[in-house]
Amino acid sequence: MKTLVGNTWPMTLVRRDAMIEIVEEEIFEKIIMNVEICSFWGHKNTLATVNKKFGVDFTPQVERPAVTLSENKLPVLSGVEFKEAFIVNPTYVEGFRPQIGEEVGEEKIEGWVILMINFDESLYYIIK
Repeated sequence: MKTLVGNTWPMTLVRRDAMIEIVEEEIFEKIIMNVEICSFWGHKNTLATVNKKFGVDFTPQVERPAVTLSENKLPVLSGVEFKEAFIVNPTYVEGFRPQIGEEVGEEKIEGWVILMINFDESLYYIIK
């Protein structure tokens, strides 16, 4: 099974009903250990830190890949359609905002928030 993972999600790609839930790190870790990760990670400045944190490589196959929408208005990456996407956001220390292109080390990240954007109501029960 393939799972779509990235660090940000453009709301312009929400063109059908969707549900967004916060996913606990422990659950996310179990998920990513049992799937093939299809990454659209766009910001290199947090890539090394997130790779280390979760013990997997979120480096995309191509630099800054673009997610598109299928005819069903579902996200598509490299020809694969997905019914959900996981967005992994850093929580920075208070008052910190990285400069464009600035590498962000572990000392500037307090934690991570993982969001699951679910585009298929039949999957709404998975996390809870």
